[in-house]
Formats: sequence, structure tokens, C-alpha cells
Amino acid sequence: IVSLMKEAVALDSKDAKALLTLGTAEIGANQGKKAVPLLKAAQALNKSDPDVALALGMAQREDGSLDASLQSLQLALKLKPNWAAALYEMGLTYMAQSHYPAARDALEQAEKLAPATTSIQRRLARASLLGGKPDSAFAILGELAHRPNATLADYALLGEAYDSVGRLDDAEQTYKDAVKRFPKDAAAYWRLASAQAFHRRYKDALATLADGEKIAPNDPAILRTTSLVQARAGNYAAAIAYGQRLVTADSADPSARFLLGTLYEDNGDNAHAIETYRAIIAGHPNYALAYNNLASILTRTGDAKAALPFARQAATLMPNTAAASDTLGWALFKAGQTPQAIDALQRAATLAPDNPETLYRLAVAKNAAGDKAAAKAHLAAALKISTAFRDAENARTLLG
Repeated sequence: IVSLMKEAVALDSKDAKALLTLGTAEIGANQGKKAVPLLKAAQALNKSDPDVALALGMAQREDGSLDASLQSLQLALKLKPNWAAALYEMGLTYMAQSHYPAARDALEQAEKLAPATTSIQRRLARASLLGGKPDSAFAILGELAHRPNATLADYALLGEAYDSVGRLDDAEQTYKDAVKRFPKDAAAYWRLASAQAFHRRYKDALATLADGEKIAPNDPAILRTTSLVQARAGNYAAAIAYGQRLVTADSADPSARFLLGTLYEDNGDNAHAIETYRAIIAGHPNYALAYNNLASILTRTGDAKAALPFARQAATLMPNTAAASDTLGWALFKAGQTPQAIDALQRAATLAPDNPETLYRLAVAKNAAGDKAAAKAHLAAALKISTAFRDAENARTLLG
């Protein structure tokens, strides 16, 4: 539709309706930046059209221009008072600004004008939850979940809301209710199992997942969750077996193979982990985590020079991620490039100042460079954060 409308606009750039349609299509394609000039052109041609003002407000929010979005939506309401759609979109813009009381007000007005509209009620519940009124959110979501035409998504939203405020027992009960109501939906089972695993009731979680597997034996979410729960329970052989099944069932998703690689790595099978990460890179050359983990293993197993190209690529793909800078810094240090290592590790420590492992590595590098005072300061800071991180004993020894 976008290409067809572009042809129409090209034929008549004075056609406000065509501009509006094309702009709306761009919004639907998550192209707010492209939609804004089209909708501004439509508005210049027809300043009294509330649909244009509404669409422009949506596009501006998508483009990150939140104040401008509010102005456009206020204009839409001025042109068409008591318009539920405009109030709803205004609520979304206020939420994007983290102005939750204002979002609640707008969404409550929208809900009064369009009662029982699920999308409005869900957003109102979200605004209530984020705005510090969880009981209001639970009431709305509970009502949605108990409708005759409720969906599993309604139960999921209620369970997630309980989770977000630490009401874990209520969340688990919600997921149990979902299994009873939707016994043929595999998603109900893995959600309940995830809640049970969070409580470290791995036996219960695995029993729930086994029931879900009977319904959908090749469901990727069931296989993934089972693999993760088996790993958390310490059953790595079973976890890896499910990870392998996941890769077969969802071969196009690199995260499935990445999970398998991490399972191999956690189980001490570096050879299979390296093979798995290399396979991901071959098929998905922009999957940054695979580069990072491959570089980490190679460094840890004494081949830092081979790790460096992968570490550099991970840092390029994830320039603002502490883990990538940490991996690169440690590979550089192990490869004998201490000044560059310090730069990378300092960046990692800046991005994640509460990571004791990064502070320890930075201390090791600075100590090697002769900056003993800075090294001791980093070691003390690391041990203040945690006395039980992986290299804590080494940190205490180096601190002296």
C-alpha cells in the first residue's frame, strides 16, 4: 500500500487525502520520521481535519517528538471534542513521557467515551501500575481476565503485573487459572512453569512443562523453558538435549542456537560451545552475543590473539554494552596489549560501575602497568560491591 500511495502522491502532491493515507501507512510500518513531513503537508492543505492532526500526533510520538505529539493531539481534540481515539493516543504520549497521572486522566476519559474497549483498558492498567496505583491496575486486569471472551494475553498481563510488584504467589495463581481455562494452549504451561521455577520449585515446573509438551511437543517456548529449568536444576545433560531439540524446531532463530552454546559453555564443553558460536556467526554475521561469547572462551582457554577479532566485532556491534567492552579489554590484556586493555576496561567500568568482575580486571591491568594505587582502589571497590564474585579470592590476594 505504501508504494501505491507514493505513486498517487507523486501524481498529485496537493491531494491531502493521499498524503494522509500514505502518512498513516508509514506509521503502520513504524516509519514515523517519514510520516511526519507527509502529514504536515496534508495539514497545510487542510488545517481543520482532525484525522490529520491525530495521525501527525502519532507519527511525532513514534519519531520521539513527544511535546509536538501532545500539541497535535490537543489540536485533534479541539477539532473533534470528546474523541476517544485522540484521548487514547494522548495517553500513550504521556506514558512515553513517563507522565503517568496525566496518562491515567486521558485514558480514563477515553474509557468513559468508549467503554469496554480492551486496548484502552490495558493501557489504563499499565499507566496505573507505573503510576504507583497497582490496585487499580489489578482491578482492571482482573476484570479483563474474567470476561467470557478473555484471552490468555489477559491472564498474562495480570500475572506480569503481579510479578512487577513482587506479588509472586498471586502471579503463580493467575498462571494456574490460565492453565485451567486454556488447557490446550502451550503458552499457559510455560508461563506457569516459569513462575514455579522462579520459586525454585523445579520439580513442579518440569511437571508443568511435561504437560505442555504433551500438547505441543515441538513448541519452541516449551522447549526453551524446559532447557532453562533443567539447567537451573543442575541437569545439564537434559538441558542440552532440550536445547538441541529447540535448535531443530526453531532453526531460523539464532537465539535458540545461542542458548545451546551457553549450555555447552556452562557445562564445561568449550569445544562444542565454540563450534556452536561459530555456526551462529556463519549464518547470522550481526549476532553480537555470539562474537562476545566466542571471544570470551578463546581468551579463557589461552588463545587471546585468536579472540581479538571476535571481541572487536562484538564491541563494534554493541558499542554501549559493558560486557562487550569487558571482553575486549580482557582479551587485549591477555594478548599483551595492556594500554589498549585499560582503555576498554575503563569504558566497561564506566558503563557498568557496579560490576565487581570488571573492576577486578581493570585493577589487574592497571597493576601490570605499574599503577598500584589505582589498582588497589579498584580492588577495594570490587570487594565492597561483592565478596563472592568469581575472582574475589584473587582480588583479596592482589589487594594484599
